[in-house]
Amino acid sequence: MNPKIAEAVNEQINIEFGSAYLYLAVSAALDALAMPGAAHWMRVQTQEELNHAMIFMRYLIDRDEKVSFPAVKVAAPKIKCMADAFNAAGEHEKFVTNSINRLAALADSEKDFMFMNFLRFFFTEQLEEEKNTKAVTDRLKLAGDSHNAMLFIDAELATRPEAAPNPTGAMPAAAGPGA
Repeated sequence: MNPKIAEAVNEQINIEFGSAYLYLAVSAALDALAMPGAAHWMRVQTQEELNHAMIFMRYLIDRDEKVSFPAVKVAAPKIKCMADAFNAAGEHEKFVTNSINRLAALADSEKDFMFMNFLRFFFTEQLEEEKNTKAVTDRLKLAGDSHNAMLFIDAELATRPEAAPNPTGAMPAAAGPGA
């Protein structure tokens, strides 16, 4: 495997673990604001980010490359309300999308088509991540200062299905060969 790509994948693993840390911190802040549904939504997102890290890790292992674990560097945003939380989540997802795009550009420049194929799942995933956070921020804007609307949105966010842990890092079936 190309050493530049192996290094970049290790950096992405760190970004994914940092994302999980950020979402967990935001979840705790939302719990403190008595928004348990939004806190639940962020905990589900935490698990998704951990799953992403495991998928990247599995890719390196499958390619017989070393996985590194530098310290995770992430600053938890200041959360004063639900809108702060979802604005921060949306901005963070844009950051992650840019990181995935840099991986794709590197795969292209290094002619690593196997890695480019691997990244297909993450292109779709990032589109979904950005869409989901924007949908919530749009609803929060519509709610304005209405406490009743905020409580309704919070209750709705509590219905987000749990993300199943993926300790093996297996690629989701729909993202595998022939998808």
